[in-house]
Amino acid sequence: SLPIGAVVLLSDGGDNSGGIDLDTIGEIRRQRIPVHTVGFGREQLAKDIELTDVEVAPRAIPDSRLSASVHFHQHGYNGQKVRVQVKDGSKTLASQEVTLRNEGIEQTEQILFNAGPAGVRSFEVSIVPQPNEENQKNNSVLRLVNVDQRRPKILYLEGEPRWEFKFLKRAVEDDRSIRLITIVRTTQNKTYTQGVDDPKELKDGFPTNVEQFFDFDGLIIGSVDAPYLTNSQQEIMKQFVERRGGGILFLGGRDSLADGGWAKSALNDLLPTILPDRKNTFVRVGANVELTAAGRQSLITRIEEDPAKNVERWKKLPYVMNVQDPGQPRPGAVVLAEAIPMSGGGGRVPLLITQPYGRGRTAIFATGGSWRWQMLQPVADLSHEMFYQQLLRWLVSETPRRVTGSTPKQLIADDAHVKLRAEVRD
Repeated sequence: SLPIGAVVLLSDGGDNSGGIDLDTIGEIRRQRIPVHTVGFGREQLAKDIELTDVEVAPRAIPDSRLSASVHFHQHGYNGQKVRVQVKDGSKTLASQEVTLRNEGIEQTEQILFNAGPAGVRSFEVSIVPQPNEENQKNNSVLRLVNVDQRRPKILYLEGEPRWEFKFLKRAVEDDRSIRLITIVRTTQNKTYTQGVDDPKELKDGFPTNVEQFFDFDGLIIGSVDAPYLTNSQQEIMKQFVERRGGGILFLGGRDSLADGGWAKSALNDLLPTILPDRKNTFVRVGANVELTAAGRQSLITRIEEDPAKNVERWKKLPYVMNVQDPGQPRPGAVVLAEAIPMSGGGGRVPLLITQPYGRGRTAIFATGGSWRWQMLQPVADLSHEMFYQQLLRWLVSETPRRVTGSTPKQLIADDAHVKLRAEVRD
């Protein structure tokens, strides 16, 4: 009840008093009483590991794989191995052993885990406390992830009935986190549509206006020549990526990429490669697949959790039945996998290429023969299913909804005012 000019707080940073209740803190804040802090004690502990930050996507689709960037530094444990964990309550979702290095310098490690079912999830990322560690309270942080219950819609246009079409559909038919709608051209002027809820949906075939296109989150273009689509359809598809924020995946085929005339289409600029200025880029030659350095780190190509085992797993996959030269990757593109033809004297060619474009993303998977990954392996092997499920989830996971909300930063501490941003699109 007496007037207070200021509060002087002297502290070594360790909270061992039980804390001050929120009502008292709120009263101090309302009175606008200045608080002057004086820190004292050792600037660093002799033996301590401090987890300083964890970066993870704030949104995800159910059962998708997430990558968390874990930032930490340590004193007194140089060269020792520690375990990084991700928990959802008492359940351990991921555990990974890392080697500590560069004492006093921030170290960053990646850990993968499954987002789980829909809902707002609180994940605890921690480093298991070590013997004689002086402060174990700074070894963990919590991160919230909104696992969206929506099922993103992907429209797949295929120019001919072929094995890749059949096995791609089969690979994702049990994936409840995405919905695949297909249109396959059975003759030059006839198509067959599957996956729609309403018979009137797409009754005229491939979309022709913005409203139809923007109802989807991703597009897949199979062995289809560019002139099959009108200039208006191509322009809207470009807007679909640039403005809508959707994703487009181009597959290899005899009427795909350069052989389909896509270099002269309105979509040429958004392709992640500069297509060759020639025909006959699609060849029916077996090719082995090998991950690049970027592919070894990507979630799209992570079939095995352990990076070393994942590389070996890819090397053991059956060769793809055909391969297409996609051309030179653009400056902003990333090559995740390369094809090594088994005959014909050709060298390595990019096989899986991704690129951000506008608000969205584009990719090329330059083969129509990955179905052999399913046909020539044991029934229980899920390599083919996992690859396509992860590729399609990447294609649509960042596609914005019509109404989205966000905060300036993912972690909000003791802030008096927080700005909320709502984005509504027609």
